[in-house]
Amino acid sequence: QIWRDTYHGLYKLREETTDSEEYLKWFSDDDHSKYCLSYAFTYRDFKDDIQGLAYPCFLFTSVKAKFDKRTYNTGLVTFKSGGNPIPQAK
Repeated sequence: QIWRDTYHGLYKLREETTDSEEYLKWFSDDDHSKYCLSYAFTYRDFKDDIQGLAYPCFLFTSVKAKFDKRTYNTGLVTFKSGGNPIPQAK
């Protein structure tokens, strides 16, 4: 799903946060189970200059699948750090 409008009724990531773990949890609350891997690309400045974060695969177990509705095949990448855009590789 590519969100082009942050005011769409189903868009869940419009809240402001600088906590990358919290943002990843919000993103993972959506059902991504029909995909191998889902990534959120954003332009947020996360604390501690975090530029990317993902769940390690061992977090997903059959027990979690049964009781936890969050999907763990997710990660995030931001293109902003320290208040500045991350420069492109040359």
